[in-house]
Amino acid sequence: MNIVTKELVDLLKEKKLKLSVCESASCGALASSIGEIPGASSVFVGGIVSYTNNIKEKVVGVSKKTLEEHGAISAQAAYEMCQKTNLLMNSDLCISITGNAGPSGDESKPVGLFYVGIAIMDVVLVKEYQIDSMNRDYNRFKIALEASQYLIEILKK
Repeated sequence: MNIVTKELVDLLKEKKLKLSVCESASCGALASSIGEIPGASSVFVGGIVSYTNNIKEKVVGVSKKTLEEHGAISAQAAYEMCQKTNLLMNSDLCISITGNAGPSGDESKPVGLFYVGIAIMDVVLVKEYQIDSMNRDYNRFKIALEASQYLIEILKK
């Protein structure tokens, strides 16, 4: 993941953009990988691991209605996590990750289902991912990698 994360940090430096993250199912894997890159502090302002709905609502600002109607594993939750964290951190960009890393799931929220949000100023994009693995650790790191690659694709456009 370090090669991809380094590419992301380099792009952020080149474009003079500040990044924040809001992670749930990845449990800080993305923030940790960014922090491993020397010089990341010039572009990474910080992150929130909002593992519980209470933290999503009370700290991040995800609406109770969103969590009740759509659940924490939803495009709507990813959207609000990203939007609210971007404002809270006063960053240019934010990546949010929510999903089911495993090992248990159900038909509506299977293991490997994730939503990644990308906030770019006032615009928020959300992408759904289905990772074909039952391995919790693999899924956490894979979705962090996918989220980094998604933002790289957007920044290169």
